[in-house]
Amino acid sequence: MICVDYNYYIKTYGGVEMPPSKFTALELRATKHINKITSNRIDFENIDSLGEEIEENIKLAVCSV
Repeated sequence: MICVDYNYYIKTYGGVEMPPSKFTALELRATKHINKITSNRIDFENIDSLGEEIEENIKLAVCSV
C-alpha cells in the first residue's frame, strides 16, 4: 500500500530528512489516516490508474499528513 516513496517525499515534496525506516512507518500511518477520512474510497494499490493530477494530489496529501 505504499503510495509515496522516500525519494518523492524528499525531492518532490521537499520534506524533512529522516531515516528511511522512520519515513516508511509515517507514510503508512498517513495513508491509513487518509483512508479513514475518505471512508476508504481511494484505491492506493492502483493509484496510478486514477489519472496524473489525482495521483499527484493524493501523494501530496500523504506527504502533508
